[in-house]
Amino acid sequence: MNDLFEMIISQLGNDTVDRMSAQVNEDPSNTQRAIQNAIPILVNALARNTSNSDGANSFLGALDRDHDGSILDNMGGFLSNPAVANGAGILKHVLGGNRSKVENYLSKSSGISLGSAGNILEMLAPILMGFLGRQNRSTSSGGGIIDILQSVLKKGQAPDQQQEARQESIFNKLLDKDDDGSIADDILDIGSSIFGKFLRNQ
Repeated sequence: MNDLFEMIISQLGNDTVDRMSAQVNEDPSNTQRAIQNAIPILVNALARNTSNSDGANSFLGALDRDHDGSILDNMGGFLSNPAVANGAGILKHVLGGNRSKVENYLSKSSGISLGSAGNILEMLAPILMGFLGRQNRSTSSGGGIIDILQSVLKKGQAPDQQQEARQESIFNKLLDKDDDGSIADDILDIGSSIFGKFLRNQ
């Protein structure tokens, strides 16, 4: 696996999806779809937040203090009591006032309730930060993980330039504007193209 999204999704096998489904009392296939749609949004939001020096320094400080990657070694323990990882606090920093828009999108696109969408986001956020924290420790300097995140904005994760531009436009609409109107199907298409062959086939 040689790109960021694939590396993240490798942390989420069938057992993790099933545990998350049980936590939110949703069908595993709907939970899977919510995960596949949420991860690109969270990664893009983090990339935006670290695109200036203040945001990058704050992010690196959070990784150093609270996210060493150990959460990935005990996913079962974490998912039995996910509130201990303060996913809500992470989302406040990552999504800011856009959290409700993301929850609405995940609910509509995945067939889950709004409450479940919020809970899934709160479980995914610490997992994502743990993954990035571990990656940060494997690089020679903090700038390495920032460069990786910025490559999401600069190059996208799409197979061609047209798809890349489309992806960037969609995330702009979802995260930066009040009217996220008719973009749900477009984001679903992108999420499916990136993750479809990984989720539930590990």
